[in-house]
Amino acid sequence: MGRGSRIEFPGAIYHVINRGNNKNVIFLDDKDCNVFLKKLREVKEEKPFHLYGYCIMPNHFHLLIGSMDDPLSKIMQMISSAYALYFNSRYTRVGHLFQSRYKAIICQKEDYLFRLVQYIHLNPVRAKLVEDINDYKWSSHQCFMGKIKNKNLSIERLFKIMDISIQNGYNAYRNILNESLEIKIKGNIFGTEDFIKKIKNENIKVNKKDTPKVKQKTLPKILDEISKEFKVSKNAVLSYNRSQDSDRARKMFCYKSAKEYGYKLKEISCFTGRDVTVIDRAIRYIKKNIKKDDKRQKF
Repeated sequence: MGRGSRIEFPGAIYHVINRGNNKNVIFLDDKDCNVFLKKLREVKEEKPFHLYGYCIMPNHFHLLIGSMDDPLSKIMQMISSAYALYFNSRYTRVGHLFQSRYKAIICQKEDYLFRLVQYIHLNPVRAKLVEDINDYKWSSHQCFMGKIKNKNLSIERLFKIMDISIQNGYNAYRNILNESLEIKIKGNIFGTEDFIKKIKNENIKVNKKDTPKVKQKTLPKILDEISKEFKVSKNAVLSYNRSQDSDRARKMFCYKSAKEYGYKLKEISCFTGRDVTVIDRAIRYIKKNIKKDDKRQKF
């Protein structure tokens, strides 16, 4: 039986879990944990997202992520690949480090988030790695207690989402730790029945929006239009000419081909003779600098 498609949309908050292949240990010491957090920070800088909480366990990890423009699947691919490359190199191993598919649970905002944060932080206690949650250092628990500052975490933003003041947020977290916790997460959505129905219904609309764009224009036609728009030759756009106009036209060609006409990076790469990473950088550059009301911004 095939797996269902993931529900992804900007602004969603996900509880992400990824385990070692065959449940093998993937964090052997403090260095591994530190490197994982470093890789997490590096990916966050390249593909921005909100990190609300985390817990690193010996054979898996938990992340509480708020998505922005980039899809969660791309973010998780980069995080997993970066850490696997480090781990395999350090321990001289080959093969897959993680199991085939990470788990992503969409979480309802308001009070459900606090319950989920607590659930994530209590993993070491449930696994009997420690008796006291305060004794485990590889989670964001101490940050929620207000004892440690971590600029990569968006805790105060999480409080604002929950419509609670910053000070009351820290106090509420401390208080909820004293409450008994019974959480059973079934499926890939965590919240009330109304919330689950709402997400499923809206996902149908999201999927329709995300269907591949029809390639109404060929790449040569797009190139011809870009050449005229920027007043540079088509050869200059495709060549390694480093003039400002040629470079701007080249980036815009990549952006329009991918975002407006639905061409894949590999297709644009084959047409231009440039590596897919170069195409991807060009697209992200335009996306970052373009104005909503003026696509010809001087970037």
